[in-house]
Amino acid sequence: MRIETYQLSMPEYKEWNPLVLDLVQELKAWIRPDFPEITIEHVGSTAVPGCCGKGIVDLLALYPVGSLDSARQAVDHLGFQHQLGRNPFPETRPMRVGSIHFQENLFKLHVHILEEGCPEALALCQFRDTLIGNQTKRKAYMAMKQEILKHQLKDPMEYTERKAAFFEAFSQ
Repeated sequence: MRIETYQLSMPEYKEWNPLVLDLVQELKAWIRPDFPEITIEHVGSTAVPGCCGKGIVDLLALYPVGSLDSARQAVDHLGFQHQLGRNPFPETRPMRVGSIHFQENLFKLHVHILEEGCPEALALCQFRDTLIGNQTKRKAYMAMKQEILKHQLKDPMEYTERKAAFFEAFSQ
């Protein structure tokens, strides 16, 4: 596998692609032998069968307590890049980006580097699990995303900011 350069683009609404599940399994198998201390979790809409959204694969790279520096180095070593655009996550809570070709499809990847068991990681996994198990909430989430994206946002951060209120209310 080879991580390619990430290109910023206008957010758009995409149908869920079932190939993403195979991609994530292959990424986990690729990462695990070299970095066994990092656990990979697939979160976000691509982790929820049938959930449409931007089509960006969100991964958590969960590291043991006190291992942030080695986790950042490990993810960077794999070829992931620092975020582009405005308002990147701080290096105390980093996110890396990349793209990968898989079965003739190009997938964008966001890798959130978080400490195992931290509240944010737990909330993201709980959000994913709730969407998987609750069709009503999944449909509401997709409708909200579609509504945001129909305004043809030019800034990916604006999309994230607009959906934050839904995520926060949902997580209460």
